[in-house]
Amino acid sequence: MDEKHQQPELEAFRPSDFMRARRPYLFSDTQVIGEPLLDRSFLEYHLETLTNRSQEKDFEHFCRRLAEKEICPNLLPQTGPTGGGDSKVDSETYPVSDAVSIRWYEGIGREAASERWAFAISAKQQWRSKVRSDVQGIVETQRGYTLIYFIGSRYIKDKDRANIEDELLKKYNVNVRVLDRTWILDRVFQNKREHLAIETLKISSPLTQSIKKGSLDTARESELNEVETQIQDPTRYQSIEYQLVEDCIEAAKLSRELELLRIEVDGRFARAERVAEQYGTHRQKLQCAYDKAWTSFWWHDDFNTFNQIYDGVERLAVGSDQVTDIELLANLWQLLWSTVQRSQLNSSDAKLDARTTILCSELQRLQAERDRPSTVLQSRSIELLIDLIQSHNNSPELRRILSEFRKVFKQGYFILDEVDNLID
Repeated sequence: MDEKHQQPELEAFRPSDFMRARRPYLFSDTQVIGEPLLDRSFLEYHLETLTNRSQEKDFEHFCRRLAEKEICPNLLPQTGPTGGGDSKVDSETYPVSDAVSIRWYEGIGREAASERWAFAISAKQQWRSKVRSDVQGIVETQRGYTLIYFIGSRYIKDKDRANIEDELLKKYNVNVRVLDRTWILDRVFQNKREHLAIETLKISSPLTQSIKKGSLDTARESELNEVETQIQDPTRYQSIEYQLVEDCIEAAKLSRELELLRIEVDGRFARAERVAEQYGTHRQKLQCAYDKAWTSFWWHDDFNTFNQIYDGVERLAVGSDQVTDIELLANLWQLLWSTVQRSQLNSSDAKLDARTTILCSELQRLQAERDRPSTVLQSRSIELLIDLIQSHNNSPELRRILSEFRKVFKQGYFILDEVDNLID
């Protein structure tokens, strides 16, 4: 078959399918049959008719729960009358310590741990007048809110949203974010929050989903719950913060093997990165970046994100005196090279030539350390593997590479003999 007819097959390659076929125990073994009886159009209609059913309070509860998942987890419920009551807000953030907020893996803003944010929620059709009156009331409390979120059940055009945000910023000197029905629907269906919507909005449609939990997932869920409980305990890791980093990395890896929502997996890796940056060793920072890149490739089939993370791994690996650190970079380079060959990334975006030069330079640097023979041999074997990958079945080059590999094996046997003699 000629190259023209082979190309569609190459473009269809999915790393997750390849890895799942060869290492099925690294993926979820839970079987899900059917889908919840909740689609986008049904929820859209439900939101449109909230006021007909007097569900304003349910909508407020739903939006607060959704905001806890998507924006920040430290939200206080409003316990007074509908519409903010005397407090003028439907919810607001409460302060938490850095030791607590660094452990968050949901939401988008750690600033909410130390700043005061207000939330106003409305199902009214006349959203313009409502957002203006809500923001005015919130500002007049003089509590020092630095950010105000308005979440409405109606559709709002981007231009209208931007205009009113600018208007309120200019008038009150406070940032306002207006979120509408489109945001709600996107967050529910893109991030698989259907069950949250069904529960909090009291949607009576029965579920058709049947879940058969696998033995691997049962064990993983138990382990993940235990690790998360430990991570959330701010007193557990005093003087042993390196263990907190290890546990955060382990939680991220367990979540990917459970095939949880990507937003949860990415959130746990982001948490691991924050904790590693603050408490971790250089090796832990490298391992975290490597595992994140590995996950984006083999679990999420996300070549662009993988390509971006590569730079971080390279930055942490370059200059290391441990060949195992450079080996991690070489592992990612092999994935990068194969992705370029399949045209799923172009060579320019992948910076393949420059990255290959850096990797080979690092391996040659280690090979110059003659007083570390095992490091020399391992780095040499990695370099030869890179040469082999790039050889394109060139017969003279293949003979050279295999001849060099033979020398490496012989030297390895010699080193083993010396070690055995020392032991004897």
